[in-house]
Amino acid sequence: MIPRLGQHHGMLSAHVEWPRNPDPHDSDESPFAPRPPLRKLRVVIDGELYQVPAELLEVTPEEVLTGLLMHDHVICFRYADNGPPPGTTMYELTDGGRAYEGWVTVDPPNGQPDSRGIVFCTNRRPVRGTAYMDRHRRARDEAVAYTDLPAAQAADKREADALALQVALGLDADIFVTERPYLYLSRGRSSRTKVLRPAEALPVVGLYLRSQGVYSVVRNHDKHFPMRRGGYFAVGAMELLPAVWRWSAACDQESVATGEDTLSELAGALVQRVAKALECRDELHRIVNRAKNNDSRSAVLSTLDNVLLLLSAAVDVSARVAHRVLDLGERPPADWNRPDWVKKVRERDKNLAALVGERTPGRQLVTGLAALRDSLHAETLRGLLSPDTPAPASILFTLPPSPGGELAALFDWFGGAAAWGVREIHPGELYADPGMFVDQLFTRTLGFLNVVMARTPVERLPHVRGPLPDSPESAGRVLNRYSETSRRSIRWQLGL
Repeated sequence: MIPRLGQHHGMLSAHVEWPRNPDPHDSDESPFAPRPPLRKLRVVIDGELYQVPAELLEVTPEEVLTGLLMHDHVICFRYADNGPPPGTTMYELTDGGRAYEGWVTVDPPNGQPDSRGIVFCTNRRPVRGTAYMDRHRRARDEAVAYTDLPAAQAADKREADALALQVALGLDADIFVTERPYLYLSRGRSSRTKVLRPAEALPVVGLYLRSQGVYSVVRNHDKHFPMRRGGYFAVGAMELLPAVWRWSAACDQESVATGEDTLSELAGALVQRVAKALECRDELHRIVNRAKNNDSRSAVLSTLDNVLLLLSAAVDVSARVAHRVLDLGERPPADWNRPDWVKKVRERDKNLAALVGERTPGRQLVTGLAALRDSLHAETLRGLLSPDTPAPASILFTLPPSPGGELAALFDWFGGAAAWGVREIHPGELYADPGMFVDQLFTRTLGFLNVVMARTPVERLPHVRGPLPDSPESAGRVLNRYSETSRRSIRWQLGL
């Protein structure tokens, strides 16, 4: 899941920074050569969560996040209640204060209860700012968080957490990465700076960098392993579909032995469609994270169409491969949603057919997906800008009518309507949050595809010889982009 950032509404005017012109080493000098399209991302992170990656073999979300925050497109400041650790590069200021490279610090109280001075420093450039205290927040939440501590100590912890958030706000940060429990009890009250844990911040930073044309995984220290966009999403798709290694290896063996590329091409087509759907998902999340207008609505609906078609196509491909493996002849056409075809599958492999039996998750998924896909041909999906207040307008789209109740059953089976971002805006009309809806659709569809590939008896193909690989390592794919570190990094960045 990719959290949604808040809008600054002009608060960034003094701190906006843009990446430099295109890479001088880039050989593309055409008038269509792009430059980074987005301003720099501003992040504040609690000092103990800033963990520079040192090893390739074992990597944590905090290390991957820290590596991404080191990118030139990101402005990142560390913060700690007690200031930077000893040995941090320090500069004396003309007013008697001190600045620490890569850190933001708070001046001692100066008798003004409503504000505190702050100093932040990057690339040896100290800058002063102000953090404005939120007395109303502290009073209102006085009895929450740290309830296991003595009252005085709990109050001090809450006071420190509140100050940390005000510091992040004073820097006009887009994200404050922290584990402070007090701020999660009050998370929704900051409309400008999003409070996120490291695992939540990773997908946001990953999406931002991909939007800047940066597709990379952290190697070690401050080194990035750059990837092409297609390779990045292909690795992501295969990491999200671990059963694909055995399944596609069998298809490749059969195609090589017979001289016909059909099965190999089908296996590649499934991965390609999931990878393209991931790209479309990125575009959707970019749209919903921007200021909203009427063009945003049509863009969301167009992107949603593409996601539905690509995921539906991937499910269709899985059925076509099963059809070939089970040697079901020419008719009926392969389709998990056709009872006559599923009946023929059951005659050859009951275990595989049981995936779409009555009242199973697979049955709910394929019927719900078919209902959504069919709506694309019946009518254009409608969207609206929700006038919710006090939050900025959000984009919602209307769900198509489902006379057979397929969509209601889909939502009920997989977490309920709220988990899909579905709600009733007008009587009898259901609308959905596109980001939440698409992420749920991805999770459920990828789960179905994994089980289908795992249960398809590809060993029955005449020319397949075992043992079949079940991972990149057993398949001999040990290049950097298929390493476990790279795959984890991409998966965490995708937020799925």
